Amino acid sequence: MRNFVVWRNITVTAVPLLVCGIGIQLWRGFGTAHDAARAVEHTYQVLNTAERLLSAITDAETGQRGYLLTGHESYLEPYRAALLAERTLRTRLDSLIVDNPAQLERARQLDLVIDRKLEELAATIQSTRDLHHTSARQLVGSGEGKRLMDDLRAIVGQIRS
Repeated sequence: MRNFVVWRNITVTAVPLLVCGIGIQLWRGFGTAHDAARAVEHTYQVLNTAERLLSAITDAETGQRGYLLTGHESYLEPYRAALLAERTLRTRLDSLIVDNPAQLERARQLDLVIDRKLEELAATIQSTRDLHHTSARQLVGSGEGKRLMDDLRAIVGQIRS
């Protein structure tokens, strides 16, 4: 009987401590899971913003090409919309990766290529406006625009990975 009383006293003390210990571990696990979920959400935000930025530059190029082919200003609507969007998206991307030096370097490279691409687009549009269609075709035909878009896709691919 005495062993039973000792065992019961140990059980009465140990079980609540064990339950508290399990509860603490579960609480920590939930916190870790919450942190992991936030990290995954942040990653998706970075990926989505980078993809939207690439899409905006592609839209700008689409508007430019439509204008070069037709000479109609209405074809520049996607170009103009993309110029507004890209600024916002660049700022958003920078704010999302501010704590990641490797991604910041990729964003810096991306900014340089985007700037060059937008300069190329603007130059061909201006050449067409100035009725220098041959000059605009030569700019497009030089392959610089394609190389820049390939560079943009590669950098966004690096950001993705």
